Amino acid sequence: METARDILGKREANMKRLEKEAPNLCHGFSEFITYCVKPGALDRKQKELMAVAATVAVRCIPCLAHHANNAIKAGATRIYEEGLRVRYLCLQSRWLAEVFRRT
Repeated sequence: METARDILGKREANMKRLEKEAPNLCHGFSEFITYCVKPGALDRKQKELMAVAATVAVRCIPCLAHHANNAIKAGATRIYEEGLRVRYLCLQSRWLAEVFRRT
């Protein structure tokens, strides 16, 4: 199983490649993210934790690693981190994913 550091490294390389191959798409996505994380009613930690929930829902492991890392940098505690680890393991298990899909 890859570590979060491995996943984040691959994601960063893929984002650089995307920026090179599809600059307009990358620029638009960057503007969208900048708008989403700007200060408002929710702080950065809350927004990143919401992003974690969304990435769990769509089963995007690289995005989960990225947003979990950002949430921890924004002040999420070890309790949150443990919850993320459980969700990551659930995503890795087809059987558990199937169980969650049925509920």
